[in-house]
Amino acid sequence: MRIREITLREIGMKLITPFEISSGVTYHRRILLLAVNVDGVVGWGECVAGEAPNYSPETVETAWHILRDHLWPLIKGKDFGSAADLYDMLDLVRGHNMAKGALEAAVWDAEAKQKGIPLWK
Repeated sequence: MRIREITLREIGMKLITPFEISSGVTYHRRILLLAVNVDGVVGWGECVAGEAPNYSPETVETAWHILRDHLWPLIKGKDFGSAADLYDMLDLVRGHNMAKGALEAAVWDAEAKQKGIPLWK
């Protein structure tokens, strides 16, 4: 397997019910989506980082930065056997588990599609 391309997209969504924690209230979510081309098959992942670092240290901006400037260069042009191998390949970047998780989810999605495994029933 080889990741040929990663596309990052941000969408916005007004929440039906505000998300409230002790450090503030969120009425509108910024959502970072990844489309990952793995050998011609596109898999999707979603980064769950928030708008501000009040719930977690990761934000949409930090995840975008880490994906573009650090994780993509680690895996660009490299072959791997399965989505399970990706975890160790990303180990050189400490933390940023939401960004890593989004990338891993997209690769797992692509691998499942390649193998014809339904992810939803």
